[in-house]
Amino acid sequence: MLEIKNLKAYYGVIEGLKGIDINVGEAEIISIIGSNGAGKTTLLKAISGSVATSGSIKYRGEEISGLKPKQTANLGIIHCPEGRHIFPGLSVAENLEMGTVAWGGVFGKGGKQAYEEELQMIYETFPRLDERRKQLGWSLSGGEQQMLAIGRAIMSRPKLLMLDEPSMGLAPLIVDELYDAIKNINKKHKIPILLVEQNARKALSVADSGYILEQGLIVKFGSASDLSNDPAVLEAYFGKAKH
Repeated sequence: MLEIKNLKAYYGVIEGLKGIDINVGEAEIISIIGSNGAGKTTLLKAISGSVATSGSIKYRGEEISGLKPKQTANLGIIHCPEGRHIFPGLSVAENLEMGTVAWGGVFGKGGKQAYEEELQMIYETFPRLDERRKQLGWSLSGGEQQMLAIGRAIMSRPKLLMLDEPSMGLAPLIVDELYDAIKNINKKHKIPILLVEQNARKALSVADSGYILEQGLIVKFGSASDLSNDPAVLEAYFGKAKH
């Protein structure tokens, strides 16, 4: 459903991506793994249309390179960026409602019933948010804010969900909870996910396939299982060599 060929991305004269090929199939989780500065965030910005690019980005067979972020979002390509970017002065429920702006929420197709059904789905996926419906965004923990950011993205009815470093700065137990939810979102609702992470272990634990990105280039591709057992990947990203 997403086919990228020879994609280059530019920050002025600096080349952030150097001609990469990536494919995301229907209902797949694809992980992009790499160290800081590898080009992972640049890839998501290139797909969403917020950096200059060359090469081809096809979404469901249609060329989308050159579109602006609002246009890609209208296609259902939803980018949940690093840093969460919730509305700190709004409650959990109000933040989630902001995700429905594109389709009208209670005033859109299906009306209040459709809105409340989708809201309930988020609360079932993230029970912590259900317990904190009226709590203001600024008062949530980092993990709860990340759950809220992903929940808001899902409320926008994504056809492709792009997650940028969802585990960054979070405690291991919260990361486990978050990744259980990500896997559930994909399996239960068949939402394809392009997942950018430094945390290779967690990213590959939920992915179907993965790409290793280094200095703007894809240096390795394979199934999540193969990459998790690759000695070079183990040493570079898991902190151990397999004997």
